[in-house]
Order: sequence, then structure tokens, then C-alpha cells
Amino acid sequence: MRKLLLLLNFFIIFNSYGQSLVSKFDVAPNGANSVTFVDKSIGVPRSYQWEFQGGVPAVSTEKNPKVSYSLPGKYSVKLKVTDAKGITSTSVRTLEVSYTVAKEIDLSTGTKEDGTLMSENGEKDADWTHYLDEKLTIGTVPHTRKPYLNKTNNPVFGNWESAELNKKTSVTRWITTNSRGKDNRCYYVSKTFKVPTEGILNLKVLAFTRNWVYLVKKNPNGTEDSKQITRTKFIQPGPKGWLNSENPEVGNYKLEQGEYYIKVEVYTGSDLDKQSIDVNAKVGLGVGIKAVLSPPADFKANATTVNFGTNVQFSNISAGTPVSQSWTFTDAGNHVTDKQKNPLIKFKSVGYHNVELLVDYGKQIVSSLSIDNYMKVAGLDYTKAPNSYIFDHKSSNSGLFIPVKKAYEMWKNGLHIEGGAVPNGQAVAEVYWEDVHGLIRTKPNYQLEIIGSGESAKIKVPVNKAKEGNALVVYKVNGEIYWSWHVWVTDDPSKGTNYMAYDETKRLRNNGVEELIPKAEWGWMDRNLGAVSSSLTEEGWNRNNGLLYQWGRKDPIPPLATRGWDFYEVSGSIGRVGNINSHNNNVTKSLERDMVMYVPFTKAKLKDNIELSIHNPMNLIYVNDDNSKEQAYYRYYKDGKLVGKWPVNWFGSPSFNDGRSTAEANLWSDNSQGKFFNPKISPKKLVKPYHDKSSYDPCPNGWRVPSVLTANKTLGEGFVYSRNIPMEFSPYGPKTSEHNKNDLYTVMPTNDKMPNFLKGIKMYPEIGADLSSVNGQNMGVFPGTGMLSRIEHSGEYSDMHETYLWTATMVRWWDEKQAVNPIALRIIPDPAQSDIPDPEMSSVIGRYKYNPLFWERTSSDAMGVRCIKDPLYVVNEYDFPTEYFRDEVAYPTFTDGLENPNSYQIVKKTTESIVKIPINKAFSVHSEHLDNKQILKNTNYNNLKVNVHWTTNKDLIKHVSISKTNPANLAEINNTFINVKITPNQSGNAVVTLHNGSITNPVYWSWHIWVTDSEVKTVRYVTAEPNTAAYNYINYVAKDHIIDFEFMDRNLGALDAFPSVVNANSPSVQELNKIKVSGGMQYQWGRKDPIPSFINPDGSSYSIYLGNTNAVGQTSYTELNGGNYESRFVVPYNSYANNVILTDKISDKVSKVLSYSVKNPLVFMIPSKQAPPHKNQPAYTNGTDWLIDEANIASDRWGRADRKSPFDPCPEGWRVPDASHVDIATGRDFGRSPWGKRNWAEWKGLQKWYSIQGYFNGKIIKSSLGYVFEDKGYYIGNYPFTGARGHRNVLYGGAITSKVNERHMGVWTSAMGDALLGRPRALVIDKNGVMSMFENSLDPYFAMNCRCVKIKTTADGKQEGAIPRLPIPKYTVAQPAKPLAVNTVQNMLKEEKTLKAYPNPVTDILMIDGDPGKEYFYQLYDKNGKMLKEGKFVNNQINISNLLPDIYLIRINNSKEAIKIIKK
Repeated sequence: MRKLLLLLNFFIIFNSYGQSLVSKFDVAPNGANSVTFVDKSIGVPRSYQWEFQGGVPAVSTEKNPKVSYSLPGKYSVKLKVTDAKGITSTSVRTLEVSYTVAKEIDLSTGTKEDGTLMSENGEKDADWTHYLDEKLTIGTVPHTRKPYLNKTNNPVFGNWESAELNKKTSVTRWITTNSRGKDNRCYYVSKTFKVPTEGILNLKVLAFTRNWVYLVKKNPNGTEDSKQITRTKFIQPGPKGWLNSENPEVGNYKLEQGEYYIKVEVYTGSDLDKQSIDVNAKVGLGVGIKAVLSPPADFKANATTVNFGTNVQFSNISAGTPVSQSWTFTDAGNHVTDKQKNPLIKFKSVGYHNVELLVDYGKQIVSSLSIDNYMKVAGLDYTKAPNSYIFDHKSSNSGLFIPVKKAYEMWKNGLHIEGGAVPNGQAVAEVYWEDVHGLIRTKPNYQLEIIGSGESAKIKVPVNKAKEGNALVVYKVNGEIYWSWHVWVTDDPSKGTNYMAYDETKRLRNNGVEELIPKAEWGWMDRNLGAVSSSLTEEGWNRNNGLLYQWGRKDPIPPLATRGWDFYEVSGSIGRVGNINSHNNNVTKSLERDMVMYVPFTKAKLKDNIELSIHNPMNLIYVNDDNSKEQAYYRYYKDGKLVGKWPVNWFGSPSFNDGRSTAEANLWSDNSQGKFFNPKISPKKLVKPYHDKSSYDPCPNGWRVPSVLTANKTLGEGFVYSRNIPMEFSPYGPKTSEHNKNDLYTVMPTNDKMPNFLKGIKMYPEIGADLSSVNGQNMGVFPGTGMLSRIEHSGEYSDMHETYLWTATMVRWWDEKQAVNPIALRIIPDPAQSDIPDPEMSSVIGRYKYNPLFWERTSSDAMGVRCIKDPLYVVNEYDFPTEYFRDEVAYPTFTDGLENPNSYQIVKKTTESIVKIPINKAFSVHSEHLDNKQILKNTNYNNLKVNVHWTTNKDLIKHVSISKTNPANLAEINNTFINVKITPNQSGNAVVTLHNGSITNPVYWSWHIWVTDSEVKTVRYVTAEPNTAAYNYINYVAKDHIIDFEFMDRNLGALDAFPSVVNANSPSVQELNKIKVSGGMQYQWGRKDPIPSFINPDGSSYSIYLGNTNAVGQTSYTELNGGNYESRFVVPYNSYANNVILTDKISDKVSKVLSYSVKNPLVFMIPSKQAPPHKNQPAYTNGTDWLIDEANIASDRWGRADRKSPFDPCPEGWRVPDASHVDIATGRDFGRSPWGKRNWAEWKGLQKWYSIQGYFNGKIIKSSLGYVFEDKGYYIGNYPFTGARGHRNVLYGGAITSKVNERHMGVWTSAMGDALLGRPRALVIDKNGVMSMFENSLDPYFAMNCRCVKIKTTADGKQEGAIPRLPIPKYTVAQPAKPLAVNTVQNMLKEEKTLKAYPNPVTDILMIDGDPGKEYFYQLYDKNGKMLKEGKFVNNQINISNLLPDIYLIRINNSKEAIKIIKK
């Protein structure tokens, strides 16, 4: 409907103009020397702009102006008319002005009074007198003579038979006396003539010798005034001499009133000289002007309103007989020209288009006509439809539609591939790949529904809103891909900065008008294209790198490795593809090895390679030398020697016949259109505007790849022709006209040696850079992206800590034909390098660089993209709003309670306690994660039951009930709770379950009740102390980064913390009692439900009790010991996954097994077969999983690098600890593990085994009852020995077991290891007294302990990741801030403090005027003294946009005074 209204609006606007406004005019005489121009324009002009070349006045705004011309000639007359809508039309005609005279006096030699010609044989010419002296004392009447002839009776001297005037042969004769003066000169004088008022003289003189011509005026007092009006000019070719001279013609020489004669002085210095002359002279009296306009230019079209894609026939209907014509059409902001008389034009953009015709009649006579908005092209240009679509998973929509018309339009009219067609045949739509299994809800074989047929069809894409990620949807006909679209499922990415590096950045509208881009229409995405997070270190940071693109291609290449080196695969109709360094048995293809296409150089043509990329959207395309496996190069030779070579672009060589550069393929719509401009002008004159978005741009509707404002080098310092572009011309550049000299700026550890325009950059080692406060400008936050380059790192994806972001600009350093280097942003935050940025801080090492104009990569490399708002998609009318659909029947959505905890912890009390559990999580997880939408039907919650599934203490739970057994709808589900009454003075663990109909029916969900003997406290451990002096490198430590966690002081489920035993060899009875209950529960990796080990740390065994809760909430129990557990609750994969079928997609398999785990919370799920050991490298043996019979699926089960997972087992405010990166880089991997310890002297690697007593200075308590780590340098808390159920030798094929291994114990992280092996990372202790801080020779099916860490959140509610975003405070456990006293608050409200916090009132960002090298912490209170939040100023600012308008108090660095701020 919106499109229909848009089309109707177009037609209404057009019709409101009536007939097009057309500029027309004519001319009429008005007085002796003036004319009147008469407007005859078609339409209703409201204003007139006349321009008169050579006229007076030169301009006019009158309708019919009067204009005077003083001289004859050919002059341009221009009329521009404008109507009330601002539409213009301009016509130009040539005005030919000539004099008219009332009477003419003929002074030509050899002519009679009646105008007839004298004879050539000595007839006297009385109108002229010959003198031999300058004083004209003795005069002789000359006579006529023949021209000098040669033997063929032709004039000796060419065309000098007689004098021509105004290029016309006149009636004249040569005259002479055959005598010369005594002073080598003689003089010819005409008769006297009178000019009554005014007149004009036209004169031409021929002589065989040098001569001078004078106009002599006789004054009334007898004196004379003589003025030379022409003289001899030697002619060429020929020697300069006496016999080859002529005089320039005198034309329309103005004569005032008076009496005159003409005097010709002739040189007579030789006997050979001939004293003859031939004069053609006319004196006009009674002068006026004659004005004649050239014929008007005119044209027509067979239609002035057409649909997009229609050819338009234009016709030149200009009057007269033009010798040539030139047409100009505005199209997509460009000026398209054509020289044909009647061209056939197809406009490439919708909207209104200007047309201009210039006709040339020869002899400098031209006419032109231009009409604004002459053509209206209606509809939408589907070649500009987007290649990617955003789906906000937090929206109420169920999915989106993709119109396939773009595929058809591109093959017909697309850039570089026009002229083709999508064939008829069987059309199918598929998910070609998705980077999260089950992201798109597909049919079998990853197929999607197509609604409609042919080019009017659209693809229905239903989205699994519980997930975030990327998918590529392809449209196939007869099995071949004809187009593809990227579907990007994430939260709203449009909240980026509105930073504009160059304030005068412009855009080019379809009508050819350049204008400044309004600031409201400029902005950035807050993340890279394809990233699911805008965070640098907070939730989602591991997937903030986004996707990769070969420059100029529309389709993304998944890097298949995350920021933290977690490998992943993509799956879909393409199969399963992983990173080349993946060692997963089930991944059949490698991106870098199997998804590469090589094209021989001679076959690498632009059209062919683009078509190849369309048919193969995930393949990397490289160009090889013919008959070689090596990269092809453009080679440059000088004097026969090779002086340079450049890799051939992936798109090969364009077949341009006009000498254009490869850059002018212009695949991503560069501002310069790939063109080279004269660099020896002011750099600002090289700035080019934004043009329409390219058909191959990978960004979604309304967004585009940013461009550099010029493509070629500009003037450097001292106006030197150099490889420098002002940094402000880069969209990623700072606001400075400084040149970066084609180099990477070093970001120094402090601001002391930084240029002002770069002060404020903050580097996060191995993570990225924060440019949100650079010299007062918010330039954005830039995580690492990594890159794929054939010529770097063996062609593998690498350097993911570095930022590489393309621009649309292919650099043109020289005016060479071949260009291969696009411009990009590059940022390096590499702590592993040995550089010393500042010699005065020699202990600070690493490479920290920034370059907004990086050009050392080629288009064949794959790098990231950060989209900007497209400033043209609305004004140039190519807006394609996404069509969403909402289907709550087929795809109901229920997410309430999804983030509620799975466990509830309280401390035992002397009085009865109640644990209140909302049940809505059960329904949201089933709906969003287990593919069970049926649970949302009210028939599936009409008789809810609750049961105590099991407990370690029969007396723990006094009563259990549900607040509503029959909720009417989902709204009532949100208000339904399980109430668990805890018996006074009792502690222990229990699991309660929710059912419908009967407690014997399947479990809907289960919750862990954890009642401790003592309050749970925290142990803060920081893996290293940062060097705070290097404040531009956040939390700097050599070669790595820092993890800062607050751990629980006990394992999850432990009733007490393992004590700090005084005597390690002989614990006291009290200490032993605490040790006994310190073991806690065990968890299979990624499961939410606890599994009892049945063994206490002191070696004693315990039982659990299976519950059976009756209708009144009372529970009876049956004892279950460890032996019975093994026989009753250990279930193999082949049994619990018996509903998994061969054709199930990965996501289907996962949801089926997850559903089983939810229904059976006590079952130990054991694999039926193990992954075989790797034959050659045991380290590459795959993990063996409980979830699926392959490795590394659902690696985010516990919320790796993201928000706390719905399956996380920890209580509210806590979570399973995460790692930072999961790879091992010996010598610089100190900060990967939450338990990492730096010790250069003994370092072997995080996953190596170290002595507990020697390396960690830990204590082993009485033959490994547990371990105490209280050393000042390694205070991680105390750990009981609990064993590990199922533990085996993974790398060397140990047998799968369900027994508790009594040699090893472990504490999980939420991270899998690298290489797609499917083996989680954990802290593992061997009873032999050694420990591995980051072990990954572990299977996910193992059951080990969890040691929860406190969740930290930012001011905007994001959960922090393992790597701190802010400079960490001193290594002490944070204490909660105390509320302010009421009288303190009142005093603060009364006072206006002088501390500088601004702006105040404030809307969002509050800043302080602090020292950049100092840390500032804050506590924010409401006006009643309640502390709302606390944190740290980042770059001297905090975001308080989420606060309600009110008055607040902020205290900085625990100052006694607080500042009152007003939030608007």
C-alpha cells in the first residue's frame, strides 16, 4: 500500500504542473540601437532571469526587457524561467547583430560615382590624390591599373586581385602613379566626406609594400586630428618583406559628427617596390542595428511519464537545419550525454529528470533548450533494492518478506551485467547458510516458502527470535543461484554516532543539484555489518566483529571464528563449512580451502566475474596467472625492467573501451565514481558528493558503505604532489586537515605526545578501540574485525584483534589505468608485538596504531563494513521499506521470564522462609528455545502441578504449592508462582518441578532450591595489576589483557565455603564439618540442573531423596544412593535421542535433546559412542557430548561472551564464569582464564599443569580434601576435592563412563575451546598436587562443579564480559555504598556546588572537567538519598539517558560533597 501511495503521489505532483514549463522567446526592433525581447514561454512562469552577452543591460528580470547593442556581432541570449514550484526551464539562442545605414559613401579605389567599376587601363580616379611628401604639398591624381599577373594571367600574389571587405569581393581597382617620394614614402589621400551625426567606416587596404592607414578629422579651426586605424601585418607563409604584406580589416569603426578623409602612407624604399594600392572603403550614415535570432532548439519525447525500465524515444524538432546536436539528461545525479539526433534513452533512476538539447547551426550559431522535470520515471528502481535485511529479534514481528524482483531487474539492467535474464523454470528459495543453527525456521532441506511467481514473487523468511545471527537466503532457478540476500538478526543497530568528519559533506540529487547533507540525515550504525552486538567488552562482545566482504561484493563471507577465537560453522543448503583451522569431524568443508574459486587472468573479465560471484555468493574469488596456481599481477616495466606489480582485483579487468581505470567499475558507489581528478588544486575542490547507492552495496535499506570524499592524492605540505589525503576526507578520520602521510599513527600510552586531534583514543589490547571521545568528538567504538587475505597468513582468517573496515573508494594515487587498492580504516591494538611506542615508558610494549586512510590491501581481501545512513535513498526515491509479517498462530512469541534464574539461594533461618518462583520461564523457554509452541495453548496449563523432584534433606521443604493451578491465559501465567516453604534451621539442596495434569507427566521446568548454612560471600580475583600510567591502553599489561571477577566463596550447591584451614595436615573438627558440606553440586557442561555426586569432599557418601508431592503440597520421599543412581538415572544417547532422525537439521536435533534434558533433570546423559582419537595429533581429538553425537554444537549453552543464558544454573545476579579468548598462545595467554596467573619464569601455557604448592603457593589440605589459595599473588578462594563424574582421558580414547573420577576435579567456565573441537575450558585439579588453569581435554558430558561469579552491569543495563570495559579499581573487594542520611540530602539539595559537571540540566551524557590521566568513580543517588548506581567515568563521561526526569545527586571519588544535577 505504501508503494501504491508513493506512485499516486508522484502522479499527483506531476499533474499539478500541467504542461511542462518551457522557456521560449523572440526579438523585436526597438529604436535605432536597441531591441525588445519578448517572452513566449509555455506554462506559468513566476520569475524571469535574462542574460544578454554584449548587451546593455547584461541581465534583467523583466518579462519583456529592452536591450541595446553598441557593436555588431554574434551574442548569446539566455532566458531562465521559474514557476511557483521552483521548476525551471532555460533556453539559449544566438543573436546576430549587424548595422543598418540610411546612406552609404563609397570611397573605394577605381569606382565611379554611380558605383560602377572603372577600367583597368589607366582611368583617372579623382576621389584619390597621390602625394610624394608628408605635408601633402604636390598632389597627382592616380590612375587605375591591372593587378600584377603571372604567365597564366592569375594574380602574382594569390587572391590579391581586389580588396575583400567583410569576406566579400568588392568592386575596386588598383590605383597608382608609378612614382615614389623622395623620403622613400608616398601618400594616397581620399576625398573629404562629412558625417552629419554619426556613422561607421568599413575599410580594407591592399598594397605591395608596407603601409599605414590613418583617419584624419578636419577641425573647424583649421587643425587636423590624425589617428592610425590599421597598418601592415606580414602574412605567412613566406619571408617577411615588402611584397607580402596586408592590412587588417577595419570593421564598423565608429565615426562621430565631423569632416574626414583617409590617408594611406606607402613605403617606397626600393626601385622594385610597387607603389600601387587597392582600397575598399564604405562610410555608412544614419546607423541603426539589425538583430536576428538563431532558430529555437526544441525537442519532444514519445512519453514524458514512464515506468522505470521503459525506453524513451526523444526527437530533435528544432527549426532550421542544425549540423549537429548534443543531448544532456540528468540521471541518478549524473549528466548523461548523447550525440544522436533522436536518441533512445532508458533512465536508471526513478523520479524527475531534466532534459537539455543543444543544436549547432555552424558559423558560431547555436541554440539550446533545457526543461527541468521534463521526464517523470515512476515506480521503484529495483536494481537499488537492498541486498540485506535487518530483523530486530526484540520486535513483535515473526519474520520478513524478500521481494525477488531485484534478481530479475539486475540481470536485465544491472550495473555491468545488464542484458541478461533470469530464465524460466523451477524456482526455489533456500537458506544457503546460517551462522547459528536454526536461526531461520526453514522447511526440510533448508527451503523457504515462495509466495507468488516470477519477478512479482517474494520469499517468506520466518525467524527464530530466540537467536541472533546471520543467514544468506538464495533464489535459485533450475538449481542455479540468481540472487542472494543477507538476513541479519540482531537488535536495532541504528543507534550509532552522528559523527561527520568533514562538515561540508554533500550529496548529489537526481536533478544534478549538489547540497550539504543535513545533519539529521547523517549517522552511523553502532556496530559492524553482521555483528550481533555493539559492545566492545560487554555482552555480545565475542560476536561484535561482524562479517567480511571482498571489496565491491554484495554478499558476506562469514569469518567462522569469533573475536575470542571461538570457532563456529555455518550450515544450510551449502552443507557445513568451517574455518580452515577447525578440526571438527563433522564439518565437511573449509572456507579457505574448499570455498575458493580461481579464475585465469585472461578469462577474468568484469562482467563474467560479477556473474560468477552472484552464482557463488559464499566463495572467495581470486584471479590467477594463466596456467598457474599463483596470484595474477598487473606488472609495470620501465626501461625493460619490472618496477612494480599489483594483484589483479577479484573482479578482473573491465572491458572499458575509453581508457577508463578499473576503479571506475565503481562497485560500491564511490563519491569520485572511481575517477581521477587534477590533484594540483586546492584539496577542498577535490571533495565529491555522495551519489546514489550501488546495486552491489551490502548494507540494508537506508544504509550504505561510506566513501572517502576524494579518490586521488591531493596537495601535501608545501603544495607537493604526494600521496596524502586530508584525514577529514575519510569517514573514519578526525576533524583535521592534516595528512596522515600514508602511515599508521601511533597511539601513545598517554596524551603527552599525541596530537590534539587524536587525544582521547582508548585502546583495548587484543579487543579494539574506543573513539567515542576523540578531541571532544564521538567517532564510535571499533572492535577488531580480522581479515581474509590470500597473500597474508597463508590465506587464513587472522588478526581478529585488528580493525579493518572498507570504504567505497578505490584509491587513485596516479592516473593509472589499473587500480587495486580500496581505502579502509585500520586500527591495531596488539600487545604481543615488541614495539615500544614511547621510549620514556620502555616497559610498555605493543603495537597500537590508527590509520583512517589505509590502502595497502586489495579488493580481493575480505574485510568488515560499518554502514552509514544513506543520505539519498529518500530524496532520490529508492526507499524499499522492509515488509514484515506477524503470525502469532504459526509463530507465537512468549519471552516473559526468560531471564529468570534456574536456582534460588537463601541462608537458613530460625524462622520459616518462603521461596517464590515465577513459572513463566518454563513457557518462554519451551516456546523460544525448545521449539515447543504448543505449550502456549491454555489447554497445556489448565491443571498445573508442582513436585519436589529430589532433595538432599527430607526436612528441608515443609510445603510446596502453586498460586494458580489453572491460569486463564499467558498474562495470568506471568502472575503465577511456585511457593516453597523452607523449614526453620534446615539447609540443603532440592529441585522442584512443574507439570500439567499430574506430576507423573513430563516436567515443564525445574528449579534448584539452595539453602546454605552461611551467607555466600565473594572472592575477587584479578589476573594481573594494570599499568595505570599507560592510561590510553585500558588495563594495560604486557602481551595480554586482564580478567576481573568476583567469585562465590563456594561451589554452587555447597552449604558452606571450604575453610581456610590453619593446619593443613590436621584440620580441626569444626573445619572438617565445613569441608564435608563444601562440595556442592555437579553439572554437565551447559545444563541447568544439578547432579549430585553422592560423595562428600571428606570421602563420606550421601543419599538424595526422590519426592512425590500430593495435592495439598506435602511430599513423601524415597531414598536414592549413588549405586542406585547409576542403575536408574544414567541414560545413553541412543535411548534419549531415539526421536532424532537422520534428516533432522542440527537445530532440530538440539531442541529434541534439550527437551529431554528439561524433562529429566536428574538424569546423567551419557554419550553412546565417543569421538575417535585423532590419529596424528591427539590435541585435535573432538569432544564427546551429551547434547548431540558430534562436537561443538550449541557452544553458547551457558551464555559464552553474552548475557547470562536461560540454561545457566547460577542464582539471580550470578553466572558461570567466562573466559576472554579461548585459544592458547604460549607466553601471552595469561589473561584467558578467570584463574590465570602470570609468572614469566615458569610459564608453560595456561592449559599446562603446574604445582599447586610451588607455582601457586597454595595449600593442599590433608591428602587432597581440598585446596586453599590465599597467597597475596593468587587469591582465588578455596576449592574442595569433589571428583568429576564421567571424567576420562579424552585425547587418547579413554572409555566413556558415568562413574565419579576420584583423581580429577574441575570447575567449569562457559567457554568451549578453539578449533571447533567441542571441548569446554575449565579449572582442573589433579590429586597429585597439580592444576591446569585452562584445561580443555574435557568432554561436555562430564559433570563437574560450578563456581559462580557476580554479574556486573553497565549504566545502560548491559552485562559486562570477562574483560573489563573500565579501568579496574584497586584489587580489593568492592563494598556496597551506604545510603545518604536524610539531613545530608536536604543540605545537598539546598547548596549549589562549584564542581564542574556539565551540561546541567542534562539529557543523556554527563561530563566532568577532569584530568585525562586520572580515574573518577561515582555514586548516583536520587533526591531521597537512595543510591541508584555506581561506576566509573569513561573518558570523563557517563550515560544517564535511562534516568527519569528529576533531580539527582552525584558523588565523585567518595567526596564529601555531591553535585546536584537536573535530568531533563
